[in-house]
Amino acid sequence: MRPTFSTLACASLALLGWLHVAPVAAQAPELLDASLGPVTVDTRWIEGTPRRAEIDLSRGTTRIPLYAGRTVRTASAVVGEIVAVAYFHGGPEPFAGVVLYDLAHTQRREIEIPVSGAASPLRPAGIVIAPEPDSFAIVMQEQQADVQADVHSVFGRLALDGTWRAAPHTVSIPWGLAALAASTEGRYELAVLFGGWGGGAAGEARICIVTLSPGGEPTEHPWWASASAALTDVRLVQTPRALELYYRTMDGALRRHRFAADGAWGQEPAAADRVRQLGPSQGFYLHARPDGEIEVVAP
Repeated sequence: MRPTFSTLACASLALLGWLHVAPVAAQAPELLDASLGPVTVDTRWIEGTPRRAEIDLSRGTTRIPLYAGRTVRTASAVVGEIVAVAYFHGGPEPFAGVVLYDLAHTQRREIEIPVSGAASPLRPAGIVIAPEPDSFAIVMQEQQADVQADVHSVFGRLALDGTWRAAPHTVSIPWGLAALAASTEGRYELAVLFGGWGGGAAGEARICIVTLSPGGEPTEHPWWASASAALTDVRLVQTPRALELYYRTMDGALRRHRFAADGAWGQEPAAADRVRQLGPSQGFYLHARPDGEIEVVAP
């Protein structure tokens, strides 16, 4: 099986309970390992009235505009030469969608993800995307302004030509989204964030993992996959031998857990491996070597 990679579109510090957070005005560039060479997705917020956003795709010295409009948060993935950027806007006129860009043929497509709409108290609040051999799996989440209130999640599968292989549909995912990876037998692994209630755990989150069915429904309760920490840049990688979890802690360390089997709720995992020290704004991507090992590339 080809390893699959996922990036996230939600902030990383814990609030209360299962973590749900509103967008912030800065998002680090996302680096992707495309078949034609590494590319960077850069989402910028531009001050003004109203505040706006631009999304560019960079390959070498070439910058390709993908989006310009209302402020959005993004999550990106790549299959071969097809880059997918999923995005959402959670303001008074909410929307969500995906931009597909074919690097080989310089073609752009934009696909809408349905949201509850302005009349609903729900607003888009998080999105994750994972590549499959011939499609992208997406989980998008809406929530009410009160982080303890209702949450609505949808799951869909988008083919590389921009048609829905499985149209977005409601699934029972109430937890804060962190990362998604395609797994075995058509299933998925979803990383979610569980936050502290104050005291020593304030400002921290614990990553938990839950397996999803081929239709995107949870098949178990999430289990603990990391220690509680202030963290960001959560990535999941399914390799032939193990599920690998990567994340960056506030000291700049990129850490990794490898799981050959599920853990358990309430059970601390083994200590994470410290695989790389990163600069404050240094990006990275995960490259699958021919031997199945994952290499961290930090330009």
